[in-house]
Amino acid sequence: MSKPVAFLWETFSRIAFTPVNKGTKSTIFAALDPTIREKPEEFKGKYIIPPGKIGKPVPQSQDLERAKELRAFSDERIKEWDIALGDV
Repeated sequence: MSKPVAFLWETFSRIAFTPVNKGTKSTIFAALDPTIREKPEEFKGKYIIPPGKIGKPVPQSQDLERAKELRAFSDERIKEWDIALGDV
């Protein structure tokens, strides 16, 4: 890869992608923070954003028709790729 292309790719990557150490914060918070167990009703069914705050999901995530389409697509891929549910 040439230097100009590498520079552009690195710049794009910094803007477009979240580093692993930042992207995992919400998952780790949800799995390990005692606040979740102390106040489960506050977090149940909520969208958690870093650093451990309740965020507002994008409207598309609340669209029942989209959810059904995603489920159907996922089920088709599972059958197509012959994945047993125990493998996932």
